[in-house]
Amino acid sequence: MKTLLAFLLAACACAAQAQDFPNRPVKIIVPYAVGNGADIFARVLADELSKLWKQTVLIDNKLGSGGVLAALELKKGRGDGYEYMFGDVGILAINPATIRRLPYDAEKDFVPVTDILRVPWVFFTSKSGPFKSLGELITAAKANPGKYTYSSNGPGTPTFLAGELLKERAGIDLLHIPFRDGNQMRAAAANGEITLLTTTMASARPVLDRLTPLAVTAPGRQAAYPDVPTVGEAGGPAGFDLSAWSTLMARPETPRVTLDKVYADVVGLLKREDVRKRAADLGFEVGGRSPDQVRAMIAAELKTYRHVVEVTKSQRDE
Repeated sequence: MKTLLAFLLAACACAAQAQDFPNRPVKIIVPYAVGNGADIFARVLADELSKLWKQTVLIDNKLGSGGVLAALELKKGRGDGYEYMFGDVGILAINPATIRRLPYDAEKDFVPVTDILRVPWVFFTSKSGPFKSLGELITAAKANPGKYTYSSNGPGTPTFLAGELLKERAGIDLLHIPFRDGNQMRAAAANGEITLLTTTMASARPVLDRLTPLAVTAPGRQAAYPDVPTVGEAGGPAGFDLSAWSTLMARPETPRVTLDKVYADVVGLLKREDVRKRAADLGFEVGGRSPDQVRAMIAAELKTYRHVVEVTKSQRDE
């Protein structure tokens, strides 16, 4: 009888907490610079949640170390449901695959609420260059190993791993040219100094008039640019699927009733046509999958990146 009474009291307390949430400001940690496309959409989401909850939802930009600082900020949180993070492909899949002594455990320290954004990479080449399709580039690269180049933001970054995965799947040898500055990397590709550029369509816009989009790294063509073929359609390896994505993550101690409410409210916003349009204008597709579906997606991405790291021997200490 005492056990039943304790259970009923706990259930009542949880229900009251769900009805009361939030009764103070909520923070979303974002690992991007102010003005970045994902940061802009995070602020859209925060504004809409503020209206819905009648509480301030703050964006805390935590930059540095490929998302490690943002992850550590959430890791040290209290897990009371008032702190969340935009966990992206770097934090949750690439860092665990590439960094030996990572100061957080992506599987144990965080739990997914839902996925927020997804945007595939696009392979580009210069319009002044010799290639009009990805198939042409692959054929030339097979005949001339090491002659052609691809750029990235540096070893272990998403663009590096995308290039390495293409090399491995297509059976070609491209010379890697790293850049610290994304603007310089895009300019070099537009000028024909680099053969292959991996970036998003939105990021390429400043130099898009001097670039040829060769293929999108998604399993299907994108509604925003339907004329750009998939990697398989463009003469590359079939089934190529790599994207940049962001998910809303919480501490595992967060009360289940709070997680359920945040999930329902965020997914409700992501279904709204005006919110979806704001995302599309920034070049994103919105998410809204269940926590279990997001967990499975992260596991699959981690498996892919671990494979690339094993093949390229690109694991690093930090």
